[in-house]
Amino acid sequence: MPMALEGIRVIELTTYQQGPVAGALLADMGAEVIKIEEKGKGDPGRSVKTRVPGKEPFPLSYYFENNNRNKKGIALDFRAAGGRLIIHRLVESADVFLSNFSTSILKDLGLDYPTLSDINDKIVYAVASGLGTRGPDKDKPSSDITAQFLGGIQNHDNRDGPVPFWGGLASQQDAILMAFGIVTALIARERRGIGQEVHSSLLGSQVNWGALNVQSNIFNGREPWGMKRESPLSPFWNYYQTKDGKWLCLGFLQESRDWPTLCRVLEREDLEFDPRFDSNPKRTRINNKVLIPIMREAFAKKTLAQWEPILNETDLGWAMLHDYEMVATDPQVVENDYIVDFQHPKVGPIQMVGIPVWLSETPGSVRTPAPELGQHTEEVLTQLCGYDPQGLERLKRENII
Repeated sequence: MPMALEGIRVIELTTYQQGPVAGALLADMGAEVIKIEEKGKGDPGRSVKTRVPGKEPFPLSYYFENNNRNKKGIALDFRAAGGRLIIHRLVESADVFLSNFSTSILKDLGLDYPTLSDINDKIVYAVASGLGTRGPDKDKPSSDITAQFLGGIQNHDNRDGPVPFWGGLASQQDAILMAFGIVTALIARERRGIGQEVHSSLLGSQVNWGALNVQSNIFNGREPWGMKRESPLSPFWNYYQTKDGKWLCLGFLQESRDWPTLCRVLEREDLEFDPRFDSNPKRTRINNKVLIPIMREAFAKKTLAQWEPILNETDLGWAMLHDYEMVATDPQVVENDYIVDFQHPKVGPIQMVGIPVWLSETPGSVRTPAPELGQHTEEVLTQLCGYDPQGLERLKRENII
């Protein structure tokens, strides 16, 4: 079965998560993604590893495997003239050049947009930055956590201080936006015959992540309520602890319709017509600080295992709090291929995070593991750059590959 991005070639010069995940998203959908790493060093993301019980030392980096699957990998000295020449030759037949190096470094390397567009005027030139490519802070050092702080996502009712999200929230979000930008530019090229630059950033991803809160502040000048237990949230859009110390959340969009059901479930039918709670405004805003403690007390009377069948027999929107082991084994996750089985050539059968978007006719897939450092160097240079065995030997002598 064909894949949506078959025939698209991406030349990727990236490190860590932001840029590599964007490339992996394209590769998942069939694009030929050629990842360039520095000879002798490789992507620093290779060093991020974990211990797996019963498989120590585990030879795979969960970080690098997730971020670089389905790609080919070459290693060369791209700071040397010979290495830059190889990249220029690759760009000649490429559709996309993708990097999360700074624009100043790319310019110093001779890999800036004017240079590469002179080589291939149809190239989609995609750069994922920290704080954007314009403005007074465009060259300021940045990272995932600094983008979270600058983008406002950490300012939700922070009386107890911010709680930065682990796992590269800004990087993952920006990778998705960058992949969207690249595909959009490819459609524009197909329809209008033009190449162009595509820019995204960690900061932009966080502004986008909190778009409703930012827009609300622009309109009314107020900061959003945070998800803290003492915050004045709706009782029906909140979380509660059960008798055994576990957590569940409610997420009702039809509070008036669901109110009688909730009263019955909590065994508090007396609340349904209580004058303090006999209208939606009273329940959600006027007297929510009274109702929330009542609901906390009710939920604390049963364990999560006791609440589960009771809540599942209703149409109430609710969920239990999952840890990542529960996520990885959840039948709903598995049945939708959000986790997939994979035969890794080095370690055998493992599971990998799957693809969150399904296409009926041109689906994506996890097909190959992340490449070993320089695994496809000779193959790519022979097939795409026209080097013969003598040319490869010369590059080796010159320490380019």
